[in-house]
Amino acid sequence: MVLVGKRDIEKWVQDWMARFGSASCETFMTPDERYVEVRTSPTADGETILVYTDVTQAHTVSVVETARVDRVKTQLENLELLRAAMVIGVKGVVFHQSAREMLQLVVPWSGWDAGTIYLTIKGDDKGLCSTGVWFSGGDVIFSAEMKVAMDACCEEPDEMLKQVLSSGAAVWIGNITVDPRLSEKRREAFAEIRSVCALPVMSGDTVVAIVELFGKDAFPRDEVREQLVSDAFGQLAHVFDRERSASEDSFLSV
Repeated sequence: MVLVGKRDIEKWVQDWMARFGSASCETFMTPDERYVEVRTSPTADGETILVYTDVTQAHTVSVVETARVDRVKTQLENLELLRAAMVIGVKGVVFHQSAREMLQLVVPWSGWDAGTIYLTIKGDDKGLCSTGVWFSGGDVIFSAEMKVAMDACCEEPDEMLKQVLSSGAAVWIGNITVDPRLSEKRREAFAEIRSVCALPVMSGDTVVAIVELFGKDAFPRDEVREQLVSDAFGQLAHVFDRERSASEDSFLSV
């Protein structure tokens, strides 16, 4: 006995009868979760020989190996992302340019559709200003009006942005239609958006910038992805510190 979905039974029987006189090989799962290989071999006198072989162990090994290969591939992709982000953090000297490069790197990898970055206002623990740096991945295009509205909203942070500023931790909202932390102004600006993730860029214990990533569809939270993206954008803190230090040195030399 083998397992076949109810909707597939009739087609399975028809396919089985159609190829009964031909050589074939298929693997099926039994109700007790074993895997059986069924081989059919036609004989010269018109009969068909069926050979059943329990291949559960080989199938299990194959599944485990496939999972291992996929896991290693994912880990390599993650490491490559972080390596590329570190290069930007080490080599960058202008924050806005490095922010643009980081968005171009991370947004396509992360599965989000677009992203932008705000800077905190020195001396104002609740103030943000737009960098004007945006990136949209793939075929997704957000209107210029939406970007302008979004940039304007950062000047009056809602509960979501305030939470990131005060906690120094990321906030991921998989479906903005059911989350109360967004202000009405931001909801209006989010007309083309269904999900958002805000990530802090930390210089020591201080939030110096916030990255916002946007999705046109609902995007359930993925903690592993969130951490990797946070670590990648966190490299921008090195550029921020380097640019600020250069600016202070320039001021002192005048």
